[in-house]
Amino acid sequence: LKTRLIAHPPSIHREGRLHYIAPIDADAGGTWIGVNQFGITICLLNFYHAAMNRQLSAEDYTSRGLLVKSLLTHETLSDIFGQYSKAELRQFRPFKLLAIGPESAVQGLVWDGTNAEIARNPEPPLSSSSFLSEQVIEQRRRLFREIRAREGNASEALIDYHRS
Repeated sequence: LKTRLIAHPPSIHREGRLHYIAPIDADAGGTWIGVNQFGITICLLNFYHAAMNRQLSAEDYTSRGLLVKSLLTHETLSDIFGQYSKAELRQFRPFKLLAIGPESAVQGLVWDGTNAEIARNPEPPLSSSSFLSEQVIEQRRRLFREIRAREGNASEALIDYHRS
């Protein structure tokens, strides 16, 4: 958004005994992506077309980026996904979160403002759009499937997809 302050570039942050690298949102102090010293990578996308909890006004929500920062302070994905059940997700606008760790499969969490769903190895690409969300995301998935069918290799397909 043009109304947002420019984010601070990625840098090393310390929370207790843990370190992580992440850019910082200058508006709310959170982040949308980061990696910690244990190789845990977390990224968050806004889930624009999810049903919103209409009971809260915009200023009553907590920045989703603060959730990402707090999750970057864990050592394993099992620690992180244990937090989801404890976290009060209702304070956050809908989001899609992806967590990648060295010890297990990629895991995702989708919060639609009412329900949370955890998924192992969510279908790539994880995408978000504030404009015609469902149509744009489906088009991106279709393009990725076409590239992957051509490439065969998922890693190469991701690289080619991001070049497209």
